[in-house]
Amino acid sequence: MKKVFIVGINGQDGHYLARYLNETDYQLFGTDIKERGDLPSSVNYFKGSIADHSFLTEILLDVKPDMIFNLASISQVSDSYNMPEETYTINVLAVIRMLEIIRKNLKTTRFLQASSSEIFGGNANPPYDENSVPIPLSPYAVSKLAAYYMVKIYRKDFNLFTANAILFNHTSPRHSSNFVIPKIIRGLVEIKLGKVKKISLGNLDIVRDWGYAEDYVKAMVSILNYFGADDFVVGTGVPTTLKEIVQYVLKKLNLSYNDVIKIDTDLFRLNEPMCIYSNPSKIKNELGWRPEKSLRQILDVMIEAEIVKQKK
Repeated sequence: MKKVFIVGINGQDGHYLARYLNETDYQLFGTDIKERGDLPSSVNYFKGSIADHSFLTEILLDVKPDMIFNLASISQVSDSYNMPEETYTINVLAVIRMLEIIRKNLKTTRFLQASSSEIFGGNANPPYDENSVPIPLSPYAVSKLAAYYMVKIYRKDFNLFTANAILFNHTSPRHSSNFVIPKIIRGLVEIKLGKVKKISLGNLDIVRDWGYAEDYVKAMVSILNYFGADDFVVGTGVPTTLKEIVQYVLKKLNLSYNDVIKIDTDLFRLNEPMCIYSNPSKIKNELGWRPEKSLRQILDVMIEAEIVKQKK
């Protein structure tokens, strides 16, 4: 059985990846700073921080995985402004350390880095593909871009199987309510259930490319199982404004925009990229991957899950 190590396994993507691989012939290992959570019982779990070099080295050399999925990240853009040093430590330095462990000790291990569409934030010419010029606009985006280039360097200079999955926005019922779509759905369901009167939101004119997390982890598995290491954009290619999402959820819950939505300019993100969406032609043509759920299907699933959660 091949050994798979999932770094950041308790996050949204880590959870879906563990569930997906649990149905296959892989031996699963994972680490996170949180308690184990509701992971499959087959996962061999290590609690700790990848900022701890000794911890990271010990677990990887002990397991000797055939594949490493690095999903760990300071992933909230606003947090990266408040804690830029910690963002760099987790998002860049830990990646370099993993690459060095592979280079020195695990040369046949395949490594996938979860990169981000935010690296394209300052490029005004969407849609973005693997050849688009990255122009990061936040500490988070800078850290993701630095790790992205380190992965490319280790692939080219040391002939290692190191790949980047450039993930565009994706969500699910497991997504933290710190992120915008879960925040919108949670707030509007609370209003529907009579718990609150209004919710405050930021800039609803931004355009993004939203997919389903469970679809995206399947893309990552395909990338790491490809015959050659490469970089792939993972997205739907469908641009949607945040206002369209809000209006869809309002309609599903039979709520009125003017009655329940307050726009708060204090919630507008510093240096916010207005339009980010993908051209996923490469992954579709080379790997045959396509998203299975539409945005409306994703929202329907999330609305229903939130209603059930709040009624409990």
